[in-house]
Amino acid sequence: MGSSGDGLAMSRERFRILAEAFGSDVRRWPGEVRSAAARLIEDEPDFTGAILAREAALDEALDAVALPSPSADLERRVLASAPAWAAPASTARRCARSAWRPAGGLAAAAAAGLLVGYFGMAAAAPASEAADVADLAWAIDVGDASSWSVE
Repeated sequence: MGSSGDGLAMSRERFRILAEAFGSDVRRWPGEVRSAAARLIEDEPDFTGAILAREAALDEALDAVALPSPSADLERRVLASAPAWAAPASTARRCARSAWRPAGGLAAAAAAGLLVGYFGMAAAAPASEAADVADLAWAIDVGDASSWSVE
């Protein structure tokens, strides 16, 4: 049984967990689970109704709590402890930095590619040049030596 999405059923446990996390208003739930939740509400109204009623009571209790406004002293202390704002660097320095970063990255990537290519070829090369000559000799059909001519 899937947990969400189109065409997938939602388990009772998943419904309970989502209701506890997001409250009784299914419109506030993540979009990808709403249709599965709506199908479960339609299929099992007694179960889902009891869960949503319990969560609605909690939602109402939480909405009834008045949040205190911060005092002026608290606002002053928070603002005083915030890091100082620094003026942006000059436009010329910003442009120079922004132009060098991609160029540096490209140069580093090119250097890494050259190193990998060089050392990769060295690791793949035969142990000696003699092996290269032997491989070449076996690969080429030169025919009979009497038919060779020097012109």
